[in-house]
Amino acid sequence: MGQKHYTQHGAFHVTTNVHWDIPWCTVPGIPQILIARMFECRTFYAGKLYAFCVLPDHVHMIINPGRPGLSTFVQMFKSNAMRDVHTLLRSRPVNKDICMTNPQPGLIRVDDKVSATMSAIRWKKGFFVREISGERQWDATMSYVQRNGVRHGLASDVSRWPWSSLHYREKIDWHEAY
Repeated sequence: MGQKHYTQHGAFHVTTNVHWDIPWCTVPGIPQILIARMFECRTFYAGKLYAFCVLPDHVHMIINPGRPGLSTFVQMFKSNAMRDVHTLLRSRPVNKDICMTNPQPGLIRVDDKVSATMSAIRWKKGFFVREISGERQWDATMSYVQRNGVRHGLASDVSRWPWSSLHYREKIDWHEAY
């Protein structure tokens, strides 16, 4: 049975996770795909994208999903991103070192320690969501999302984590915030 979200319109903090905790979201080329698909959904659905942070095994977004509602926005983001991620990964040459040590067909290098089959590179079903209601919750949520790279020990300062909306200020809907 699918996850139900009764409130479909408003401002939301959405978190979507990868399946089996395989850290593929920050493999070179993939963060750019994920970010592009967020902006694509925002534009297509006349929504708002207030903030985001791409981490190795999950993505945070603060959005107003626009006319189709929350579930449709997130589903479109996830399916379009996955299609493009798989296209990117299929286009890469086979890593012969992986094939020699673990000769499974279709094995790809995720990072220095992790290898996976293409079918393992996918999102978990559903997503986590919290509706944002009020300026205090808005400020706390924005801070939380923007500081995620530091919280996870991936950067020493928020400005040093490249996959955050802080580096896309000209494209983000900052002016639309609470």
